[in-house]
Amino acid sequence: MQYGRIGLALAASQLLIGGAMAQPAAQPTAGVLEKSLEHRFQLDLTVDQAALNKFLPAGWESQIATQGGGKGCNLRLIFVERGEIEGPDNKVAGSGHDVLAVLEAPVRPMGTADAAPRSGNGKMILGGISRDDAGGALLAAKRVAVTRTREIKDGSESVHEIWQFEAAGGEHLSLDIVYHPAPANIFSYQSRFYDPSDPSKVKLERIEEITDITRNVTLAPPDRVVSFAFKAGGGKYAPLFEGPIKVLSWDSQPVSVRMVVQP
Repeated sequence: MQYGRIGLALAASQLLIGGAMAQPAAQPTAGVLEKSLEHRFQLDLTVDQAALNKFLPAGWESQIATQGGGKGCNLRLIFVERGEIEGPDNKVAGSGHDVLAVLEAPVRPMGTADAAPRSGNGKMILGGISRDDAGGALLAAKRVAVTRTREIKDGSESVHEIWQFEAAGGEHLSLDIVYHPAPANIFSYQSRFYDPSDPSKVKLERIEEITDITRNVTLAPPDRVVSFAFKAGGGKYAPLFEGPIKVLSWDSQPVSVRMVVQP
């Protein structure tokens, strides 16, 4: 069966009963810039570090995990369907819906490796392609095709996701994956996002989401990926993906509630 925004909304109501997204607010929430309800599929990658360094602003470097599920990751390719997008006034922003693919890098200021744990660590969106919200690092989509289907048959359940994005300059990001979903834990965390064009500008994301790790080379959980293919590159993204690429983790995030706040 096909599932999308309605299914996401129902799942979120179960996830955050009593939370910010579960109770409509009559008044704007101080400091909140945006809220959204999302479905994501995330690939943790290792790409050529020298090529990646050219995308980072001066004075910044990759923050590469040395343990855990993200060990060795210097770039994430994340495919996102955003729904129920609300602005600071708690009203629907634009169409309230978008689909996009983003290139997200874990980063830190140079010279802070021995600083207090996680001091200055954060993330940067170095690129991506968006259907409705291009700007900054995100390119406008020339072509978008997204299909997500779920099949339950004779006690077996599978999900097939196809994401295809192409920009005018030839940049392309795509994923075609079939996997067996499984129950997963809910995580709550906060991340700093630095603007790569001006890292003095920072926003915070407060996130509550379900992460189903369908395959991971470090943690080695039961492998539930049936088939998998992804493509990335072209245009300004070609240098990032011309060298050796290693996929480290395949993470389904069927429900992700995100709140962007001004620090």
